[in-house]
Amino acid sequence: MAFPNPTEAPTAFIEYLEAANLDFCVTLFKHLQNKPPVASNARLDETSARDWIEGMFLLYGRLGLLVDTQPEHQSVLCTLKDLCSQATAEVEARLKTQKEADTAAQKERDDAERARLEKKRLLADQAEWDQSEARRKVEEGKKAMEDATRDLAAKKKAFEDAQKAIAANLGNLKEAIASSAGGGSEDDNDDEDEGTESPPEQQAGEKLTKRQLDQQARRKMQQVVHANVCLLLY
Repeated sequence: MAFPNPTEAPTAFIEYLEAANLDFCVTLFKHLQNKPPVASNARLDETSARDWIEGMFLLYGRLGLLVDTQPEHQSVLCTLKDLCSQATAEVEARLKTQKEADTAAQKERDDAERARLEKKRLLADQAEWDQSEARRKVEEGKKAMEDATRDLAAKKKAFEDAQKAIAANLGNLKEAIASSAGGGSEDDNDDEDEGTESPPEQQAGEKLTKRQLDQQARRKMQQVVHANVCLLLY
């Protein structure tokens, strides 16, 4: 017996089922029509979809029994059975795709969060290293300044000591030269007082001795100055 197309004329199909006293099939078809709708965000409400699938499984099992007990309605019952199987498969497939998309999205969020935390950790490590490096450079600068201050103080003291040594050596040289010059004058005066004239060879020897004294004094002065300059440099 022909019956209305359940997809094209659902109301007429329900009336046909009611006329054939297939009340259970009416309940099943109405449950089929209440298939969970797809929201505007192209998603199914998972709880509602799971409840609908569970109810469909229960009704589908009873439908199988009717197919075996009412062979006169086998055509319409098989049509309902195919519709139920197709609708259930569609909802399950959409839920599976939705779950896979949710899993991928969650993984992407987790990866992004891990990347954010890793970046935060790296920035913190970099900041800590920068601070440590800055402190190290400050300490090195302070130490270098202290070393330079000590070195400058040591050089200043060495310079002052050298100046004192130069002054003392110059004073000693001056005294020695003055003493040598004074001794020669007294000898000359004694010679004049005695009225004796030294031989030319002796006078030449005395003049040579004074020049030697002057040369020795100059050489000693140069040695003292050179030694103190070297002391200042090193």
